[in-house]
Amino acid sequence: MVLGVTSMLIALVIFGIAKDYWVLVIGAIFNGLSKSFYSGNDEAYLYETLEQDQLQNKYHHFAGRLEAVIGVGSVLTALSSGFIANVSFSLLIWFTLIPQTLSLFILIFLDDIKRGNRSNNIYTHFKEALLEFKHNANLRLLSLSSILGSGFGATAFEFQSALFNTFWPTWAIGIARSIQEFVSLVPIYFSGRIADWIGKTKIMLASNIWGWLMNILAVTFNSFISPLFIGLSGLLWGPGHFAKESLIQKEFTDKQRATMASLNSLASSILFGVFLFIMGMVADKIGPVKTLLVIQIFLLIPMYLTFKLYKNLRVKLQ
Repeated sequence: MVLGVTSMLIALVIFGIAKDYWVLVIGAIFNGLSKSFYSGNDEAYLYETLEQDQLQNKYHHFAGRLEAVIGVGSVLTALSSGFIANVSFSLLIWFTLIPQTLSLFILIFLDDIKRGNRSNNIYTHFKEALLEFKHNANLRLLSLSSILGSGFGATAFEFQSALFNTFWPTWAIGIARSIQEFVSLVPIYFSGRIADWIGKTKIMLASNIWGWLMNILAVTFNSFISPLFIGLSGLLWGPGHFAKESLIQKEFTDKQRATMASLNSLASSILFGVFLFIMGMVADKIGPVKTLLVIQIFLLIPMYLTFKLYKNLRVKLQ
């Protein structure tokens, strides 16, 4: 995690001084490196920290509360970023260095997880993780749903900004994002209670359907109110996301927890990179708004997998 923050700091400095495309490419490499260091490790750290106090069954409660605190920062950031970006994108990058530096300082003082004897051979970890995916049907279904949902969903998120800018000025884009963050704050904080009350697989399905419908309405209206529908799309994101994380963390083995999460993250990133490139070419032909509608068709796939999980495995998983 320390290496992840350090890589992001380097990426931000490069973005801040970049004057041409290839310098941005170098910054993007460090940005991707940061994500790779983080992938699977932050979730595993939280889960195993809770496990030390026999609180792992409350993972979705604590994860939701943690994300809610992050959400407060996201609202403030989204509100200010539009105005700052309207003055200078470089200035926005330099401001971002401040919380990243504070994050690095905090991470240095975190205690590591106490572990027993474990193999440090990455090939052994990789092989054992793949075998676990092979033999655990629940894990395969959850992972595939997560990979496709993240890959397609992240692509949709990128095109939402293009939709914002179609109808609202640059300085107002931050307001649209802040609405999106704000409406999800309370549900995120109470993610654990909501998931326990409704059921984990049910809230996962409800979250997928709600977000999908809001995106459809945004494209259908195709007007200045479209960003408002996008803003409402994240209302159930928190409960659905942390219910899924709670289920998937239970399916991971202790020895391979971070490795299996990293493999899921790797697959999501590969899908996102390829799919975003393809959708970018589609957007050149039909425009970003219609492309966002096309992406919703692909999002029906993870929605179906979640429905299948709800129908076939809910008794065992809940």
